[in-house]
Amino acid sequence: MAEEQADEASPAPAALARSASLQLEAVITAIKHDSLALLEQTLQQTQGSVLLSTDTIGRNALHYASAVGSEQACELLADWLLRLRAAAPPQAAPSTRDGDAVRSVLLQRDSNQDTPLHLATRLGAAMKVRKGARSARLCAHEWQRNC
Repeated sequence: MAEEQADEASPAPAALARSASLQLEAVITAIKHDSLALLEQTLQQTQGSVLLSTDTIGRNALHYASAVGSEQACELLADWLLRLRAAAPPQAAPSTRDGDAVRSVLLQRDSNQDTPLHLATRLGAAMKVRKGARSARLCAHEWQRNC
C-alpha cells in the first residue's frame, strides 16, 4: 500500500523526460529570441540542470547560444555551469567535482559531430563565444585546447 502511494506521488520517467524536453525547448527559444530574462528564469526554475540536457540531435543549450553567436547567452550559461560545479557536494562522485559535467557540456558533440565551438566558428562568432566563456572563467583552457 505504501509503495503504491509512493509510486503515485513520484512522476513517471516518461513525464520527467517530457518535462526536461520542454525545459530545454524553453531555453532554446529564449536563446533564439535573445531573451536573457526568459533564459535566466528557465535556468532558475531548473536549478541549471537543463544545461545537461540534449535535444534529439544531441545539441545542448550551449550549442544553440554558440550557433547564434550570443556572447551574453554564452556567458549566462557559463555562469550557471559554474554554479552547478560549485553546488556539487564534496562527497559527490569525482566526475562531478572535477568538472567532467562542465567539460561534457563544452565538448558535447551533436549528431554532426559538432561541439558548441564548432558551430560558433562556422558562423564567425567563435571569438564572441570564447569571450563569453572566459568572462565567466569557465574552462577556457578546455576550449582553447580543443579549438
